[in-house]
Amino acid sequence: MRQIEIELTEGNIKHHHFYLGQHLQFFPSQSIGGSCRSADMTLLLQLGSSEVQQIHTDIDGSNNVFRQHSWMADFFSEHRLQARDRIVIKRLASGQYQVLARKMTPPSRG
Repeated sequence: MRQIEIELTEGNIKHHHFYLGQHLQFFPSQSIGGSCRSADMTLLLQLGSSEVQQIHTDIDGSNNVFRQHSWMADFFSEHRLQARDRIVIKRLASGQYQVLARKMTPPSRG
């Protein structure tokens, strides 16, 4: 599997994150940490997109989200993402991923 797709919900848009739960096996098990980053020595993943500089993060295994997700608010806004749109994560190399947006909803007017 070279890529995964995650459908966004209203909650994902509101809270600027998305859950990786069904897709944890897509990532190296060493990149999944506990609830506190300092408690674990986990492998950091490199995430990037055309709009966002490279981000280095692990996965918060207690919530199944990327621990570093502050960039997502800008990413969601830039792409005008809404519930039912999708995030595509492509594996480029070991530990390196590209994050893309896939619009499934018609563009909003206004």
